[in-house]
This record gives sequence, C-alpha cells and structure tokens, in this order.
Amino acid sequence: MLMAAIHPAQFADSIEQYNWAHSLEWGYWKHPPLPTWMMRGAIAVMGASHWTAPALAAACLAASAWLMWDLGCMLLGERAARLAIVLWPLHGALMWRADVFNHNTVLVLLATAMAWSAVRAWRSGALRDWLLFGVASGLALLTKYQALVTLLGVIVALGASGSLREARTARGVCAAVLLALAMFMPHALWALEHELPTLRYLDHSAPVLTYAERVPAVLRFFAAQLGLLVSILLAAAAARYWPAQASACAPEDQPIAEASAWMFGLVVVPLVAVAATVIVGGHTPQKMWGLHTTLFLPLWLAWTIARARPSGALASHAAVAGALLVAASATYAVFDVQQAKTTPRHTADRVVPASQLAHAVLDDWQQVTDCPLRFVSGTGFAAGLVSVYSGLYPAVLEENFDKSPWIDPTELRARGSVDIHGPMPAADVPDNVHSMEVPAPAKFNGPAAIWWHVVPPARACDAQAAQVPVKP
Repeated sequence: MLMAAIHPAQFADSIEQYNWAHSLEWGYWKHPPLPTWMMRGAIAVMGASHWTAPALAAACLAASAWLMWDLGCMLLGERAARLAIVLWPLHGALMWRADVFNHNTVLVLLATAMAWSAVRAWRSGALRDWLLFGVASGLALLTKYQALVTLLGVIVALGASGSLREARTARGVCAAVLLALAMFMPHALWALEHELPTLRYLDHSAPVLTYAERVPAVLRFFAAQLGLLVSILLAAAAARYWPAQASACAPEDQPIAEASAWMFGLVVVPLVAVAATVIVGGHTPQKMWGLHTTLFLPLWLAWTIARARPSGALASHAAVAGALLVAASATYAVFDVQQAKTTPRHTADRVVPASQLAHAVLDDWQQVTDCPLRFVSGTGFAAGLVSVYSGLYPAVLEENFDKSPWIDPTELRARGSVDIHGPMPAADVPDNVHSMEVPAPAKFNGPAAIWWHVVPPARACDAQAAQVPVKP
C-alpha cells in the first residue's frame, strides 16, 4: 500500500484488469479469466477506484503469507516456518511490484495454495483434502498456465518421497487432477474457439531464440533473478552465520525425512522448467517468470538454516530482515519513483500523472457534449488511466473489438468516445489533437506524450444525464 500511495499512476498490468472487468468472460486476449473475475467482484464491493487493484494485491499477498507460514509448519516445523516468514518479505521479485494486481499476483496466492493443500492432503490422506488440492490447481490454471509447473513439482515431490506408490495417494492425486481439468475445460474450449489467443500472446511476448542464443539467455535470466534476491540472501546469510545466543526453548525435532523431496519439487523443479522452456522450447525468458520460479525459495532457505542452527534465537534475524526491508522500501520510494519522473527508465507507467490526464480529457469531452462519457478507446493503458482516475469508469475499447468483444460498435458510435493513444515519442504526436507530455521510458530516447481527440456522440443524449464530477 506504501507503493500505491506514492505512485501517481499504476502499472499497465493492473490497468488492464480494470479494462477487462467490464465483462465476465471465459478468457481474455492475453490471459485466463480468474484475476479479472476477482477484479470484477472487488469493484462490485468497493467500486472502481485507483485503490481497488492495490487492495486486491495486498489481500493476495497477505493470504499467501499465511499459507506459506502454515505450509512451513506442516512440512518443516514451526521454527523453520517462522524463519521463512521473516525472509519472505525480502523476496525482491515478490515485493518490488507489490502494488500490482495481475495474473502473477494471483498465481503467487494459488501456487502457494496448491503446495499447502497438497501437503495437507499428503499428511491426512483424506479425499476431501485431495479435492481441495484439485480446486486450488483448477483455480491456478484459470489464472496462468504456468501453474502447471507447480502441479508438476507437487507430483515430483510425491514421487520422490515414495508416496505415489501408495494406492490411496495415487487415487487422491488422480481425483485432484481430474477435478482441476474439469474446472479448466470451459476456458480451454473458449481458447480453442478463439484460436488460442493466450498462446499467440506468449509467442509474441517471448519470441523463439536461435540455438546459439538460448544458453546465454538462461544465464542472463538467472543473473537477473539473483539481483532481485540480494536482500533475502543477505538476511539468510545473517540468520545462518550471525553470532546469536541460543533461545531458551529446546530445539524442535529435525524436519520430516520427506521434506527434502518437497523442497526438490517446489524449488528445483521450477528452475529446471524455466531452463527447459528456454533451451528446449526456445522461448525468450521473461523477468516475471522469476516470481513463480523462486516462490518457495524462502522455505528452502529457512529449512537449511533451521537444520544448521536448530535452537538459535530469532530476534536478531528478524531485526536484520526488518532493516533490509526498510532500506529496500526507502530506496524504492526515494530513488526508483522520484528519479523515474525525470530519468528515463525501463517503464514509466507508474509515474504518469493519471489524475491530471483524466481531468484534461474530461474537460475536453465536456466542451464538446453534455452527454456522460461512456467509452474510451485507443491504447489500453492510456484509456484505462482515464477510465479509472476519472471517477466515471467508462468502458475501454483496447485498440480493436477483438480485444474488447463486449463493446457494441453501434452503441460506441451512438454514445461517442474519447480516442486516446500513448505514451509515444512526442515527435510522433499528430497535429490538431490534444496532448500531454508524460515521463518517458528509456526506449523512446526523448520526451514522451499521450494524445487524444473527442469523437462526439452520433445521437442526442438525455439532457438530464448528469456527468459525475471528478474528485480532486
């Protein structure tokens, strides 16, 4: 929530959830539907404001933390679970964009829920717990196909521990997988009907590499992940080697023997899956893959530390972790956000003056017509900013009707719209349009701007229709 408070805008991933939430579909042009359904539910409860996405993100992370804690308790013991939760907030890939609500945010929650429910079922052997694992897996697949990696990791862990040789466990896993596939089937049929748009997006966002490029790409990917994990690795090193007085409590029993199988399934399998995706499949690795790939790293670090120092006090470890977290947050607030306003960065989404932009667009609309603004079209990010920060939440047409099939072209023409584009290089802004200079991403090599023009309604509107004012 700190990040949301200091950002004048939001990342494009959060904005697209607002855009899609105008209609409940079995899929959207980039991703499966569950996160958008969650956004739709949140809007129904708390309205469409710039706080909706950060609130959902915070709720997902809070629930993930509890599940990670309970998973650690069941699998590794209470002390290792405490260490894992001390380390967890320092996971750079997890926290650096903690205010973003997107498919990765929901996958963090549901991948953790998959591991938690699988261990719960493995311990109890009850069919109801295996079905709970199936529900978590189905929901995760309706979030992002990358959930298959966690499912594979769970099956590998069960196999490595010898549990799959037990008939009851094998029946439970089969029941869970069948339930997950049944939940996923409506989206799969939707994807086939629409010519697999989510896979086409993957091909577009992660193009195929030549054979010579693949191993260097894997090495660069893991090097980037190490950079994001500096804080958690420093805290883990301090917990392992920092001199500390032993606690008064007796050490816990050593973790269960099968814990090593689960650590292999949850930590090693995702690393191997990413390497195989790049080396065998040839896809360019994306930075956001690291979030899911290293999700359970805090558990492994905590398990390693707890085995090496079974009775060490936690207070000093928590203090070191807290200091690193405060330092990282201050660095983010002071350097990353403030410098992004003046220094070109990889992305400038979060520092676009969204409220100022929404005011300017609405002023121009109201100079043309007294009708309420019902539609914004054009670039999804810019149009979504106007929709969310205007206080009106008009529907967004993302470039074409294939991406926003719930919008009726006849209704769009009748009610009019604001057509808005950018950010783009300021030199490319056409003549005779309204525009605003915005912070530029590094790829533009110069100033950036967003431009728009009003498309008036084709028919008269109700003269009594009140335009909802924008709150300052």
